[in-house]
Amino acid sequence: MKIKRRQYQLTKMLCLTKEYKPMSYYAQNLSVSTRTIANDLKELNEVFQKYHVVLQKRPNYGVVLMGKETDLSRLIMDFDQNIDVNSIYERYARQAEILRIVVLCEEIVTYEKLAFILCTSTSIVSKDMANLRNFENDHCQIASGANGTGIKGTEYGKQKLLRDFFNSYMYDCYPNFSNEKLASTLSNYYPRTVIAVVKDTIDSFQAIFKRTLEDYYLNSLFIFLATIATRKQSGKEFVVDYEMSGRESIELLSNYYLAVEIGERFGEKLGIQFTKNEIDYISYQFFMHKIELSINNKYLENMLCDHVTDFTSRIGKSVGLDLSIDQNLYDALICHMIPMIYRIKSNIIIENPILNEVKSNYPVLFNLTWFYLNDFAKTFDITFSEDEISFITIHLQVAIERASSRGYVVIVCETGLLTSELLVSRIRKNLPASVELNVIPLNKISQENVESADFIISAISLENLGKPYIKVSPVVTDEELKEVYYHYLKYSKSEIVRFNHSKRNRMGFISGLINPEHIHIQAGLKTKEECIEYLVDSLYVANYVYEDFKTNIYDREALGSTYLASGVSFPHAMSDNVRESALSILLLPEGVLWDANLVYLVMMLAIKEENVEQIIEDLPILYKRVLDDQFVSEVVKLTGTDSVQRMFNS
Repeated sequence: MKIKRRQYQLTKMLCLTKEYKPMSYYAQNLSVSTRTIANDLKELNEVFQKYHVVLQKRPNYGVVLMGKETDLSRLIMDFDQNIDVNSIYERYARQAEILRIVVLCEEIVTYEKLAFILCTSTSIVSKDMANLRNFENDHCQIASGANGTGIKGTEYGKQKLLRDFFNSYMYDCYPNFSNEKLASTLSNYYPRTVIAVVKDTIDSFQAIFKRTLEDYYLNSLFIFLATIATRKQSGKEFVVDYEMSGRESIELLSNYYLAVEIGERFGEKLGIQFTKNEIDYISYQFFMHKIELSINNKYLENMLCDHVTDFTSRIGKSVGLDLSIDQNLYDALICHMIPMIYRIKSNIIIENPILNEVKSNYPVLFNLTWFYLNDFAKTFDITFSEDEISFITIHLQVAIERASSRGYVVIVCETGLLTSELLVSRIRKNLPASVELNVIPLNKISQENVESADFIISAISLENLGKPYIKVSPVVTDEELKEVYYHYLKYSKSEIVRFNHSKRNRMGFISGLINPEHIHIQAGLKTKEECIEYLVDSLYVANYVYEDFKTNIYDREALGSTYLASGVSFPHAMSDNVRESALSILLLPEGVLWDANLVYLVMMLAIKEENVEQIIEDLPILYKRVLDDQFVSEVVKLTGTDSVQRMFNS
């Protein structure tokens, strides 16, 4: 009879245990069900009889193996010869069990206890521990003390150790293993429910991978998802930023929606809830595993292809880039929008953990996306949430970065490159990868070598360089990093920020909407609702909108805040309740709280459908002005409607 490793362990435990123990005792120690133990004992009973030992069963007490010591020793000796404890399979299986105990179960155990559990000697356990230490990392170590051996380190480090070990386990023992073999092996150490969900998830998502993943990436991804889900199910949470040092590139967010969707699936199937940081890390891992999405259902693709192509062409025209030729963008939007339509129609809500970051960092693109998707929403009879708009905005921003020129920033330091290393490292993490950083020592600074810079960052005071600059401390603070990013948004020449590549600096159609009749300066309004009521009523009285336009504005506000930045809010609606397009401007010298933000300038835009294209063409120019702190500060100080009109149209 061929002896299974588990049956070998069970037999050795029976020989060492001199008293009745219930089957549940052995099941718990071997991490199997009592039914499995019962089946093993049934198979082993025939073998026991050949060695003149008897398995005795006693109700309410359990089982015990009875026989002479010489017969029990001969039984174990023969079993030892049947199973090679030094084979690569046995070594890895033992070491995996050790990790299950000390990492997944977080036990501190002695070598003696491990030897008993594993049915081996302490010298073998010692060798196993030595091998396991090869998988330690800077964030996690196997530590031995007076009470035994356990694991010490961060959650990130523990998960990395597990992933590295199981990758090595599989490739050393089963060089050409299948997905099924991986799932079967991991099920011995990870919860079977987790493995089943991970396998089902990867199997279902492979259909939309743009290309067939190499086995190495697919298996590595399986182990990663199994590990993070298992640890999360145990209540563990990790925070990681050091591995994602290249995260300044929004390209790493290209699969962010997929990460969110998998998080939702795991939440539904396993009852776990990933944090924003964990979703970030899952998205990062997708990028590192070279995952790109495509759609293999031609019927569904044909249903959307014209709409997606039209959408990208119109967005591209507004930002001055030909996005219609970007196949990656097309594939990403097709893959995203097909399930999105069914999800919205089924009232399934998926939240974007970085919604506020998207709205804050890319307000122009976010709102342009919303405007341009209006026809799409009508065609499919759906209403977009801010979360859905933000996911699509991410896809667009990734495409814009791919097609855009690089930004250029100069960092000035006093003594040269060495002392600026920390400064540069901190700043690099906070700016997109497309931005080139050039470090110049103070003694080599000149008008010539900063002429092409978008702006300058310096740890020392500078004068007469004719360029915007921000002074920071040698160890840049978080607040200073925010200022650096603000300067990037304000001064970068990159198309990523500048957006409109056309030579037009003046608005066309919108300029005609800005007139003193629709400019209001009010110090008496105290709330967001009062501001909305005031502006809508003014447009209604002037016969620009119908009475129900107020409902359209509030419906839009219910979907998400229309606060932009710089103390500006932009409530808007495009509906059949607009008689004639209009832009109302409201100055609030004392400010009004608008969804937790203080607002000094409100622009209410009523859009008649026939004017959509003309208005959208002007929006980047309008946004560029009102997102400038200095512009808003100056316009709010004005006391005459004519001067406000001139400033907007200058």
